[in-house]
Amino acid sequence: MSSLRFFLDLLRLIDSTARELGVEGLTEADRQVLNVLWKVADQNSGEAALSYERFLENEVEEGSVSRSQFFKSLKKLEDCQLIERVAGPRSSRYKLNV
Repeated sequence: MSSLRFFLDLLRLIDSTARELGVEGLTEADRQVLNVLWKVADQNSGEAALSYERFLENEVEEGSVSRSQFFKSLKKLEDCQLIERVAGPRSSRYKLNV
């Protein structure tokens, strides 16, 4: 029972933090894309090159995020100002705004 209580408390904390950051509307696909961006980003500059193929190479279950959903998620993350595109509108380079 204590494991379940810990899990539920953790979920509540995550939901609260997401509301504070204004990102409570992110879908699971959006979160996966953001997580992979964080994983592959240069820790000094916060920049990452991320194509759909590279996204799939990073422990993402194939088929869990379609190619079109991947690009929709990137657009949503840009709209939420969590990331910004580097080197032009057709570039696959992004900078995390952390």
